[in-house]
Amino acid sequence: MIVYDNHTVDSRLQARWGFASVVLLPGPSILFDTGGGQPHPSPQHAHPWHRSGRDRYRRDLAHPRRLRNSIGSRSLGCETCDVPRRIAERVYTTGEMENAPREQALVVEMGDGLVVITGCAHPGILSIVRRVKSMRTDADVSLVMGGFHLLSASAEQLEGTTDHLQELGLRRVAPSHCSGDACRDVMRRMYGEDCLVVGAGSVIPLPD
Repeated sequence: MIVYDNHTVDSRLQARWGFASVVLLPGPSILFDTGGGQPHPSPQHAHPWHRSGRDRYRRDLAHPRRLRNSIGSRSLGCETCDVPRRIAERVYTTGEMENAPREQALVVEMGDGLVVITGCAHPGILSIVRRVKSMRTDADVSLVMGGFHLLSASAEQLEGTTDHLQELGLRRVAPSHCSGDACRDVMRRMYGEDCLVVGAGSVIPLPD
């Protein structure tokens, strides 16, 4: 469920720059990214529009040193995610990925494959998918959703990126946040109904 985004699919909600999603599982639910103003919160990187709401929570999974220090100063629990690791039943992190700002993506194991949730994809959406595939060679990536960091990409770059995602076997995409309208248009054209139109208020049922 997307709870914070600069796109909305529910007229009762307000669009704001940032991203946050909640993964509802039989065990603890996981909040991935915390938007610009808001359990198991997992800040995706250190930009304020991806972490401002986290102070309401008692336990954090964080990775950039700046975030660790900030969380520690508020006496909140913090577990680091520098490397790929399991953080809950059927839930994994890619670990900190190189780029500025450094960030992580969330991976959820579902019945039809792996679901990857990205906040902003600064390391590159292709690099993130490749990292996930290297982590779990036994499973396909069925869906990638969140920010794809393609706001400034040219039409040629968008088509090339989409081609590569399809070559990697990615079955469905749900671009939002910093993906850009042009990205959403290109992916809708190339993926058809397998490109989901999402925003704040979207609920995406996933098979067990």
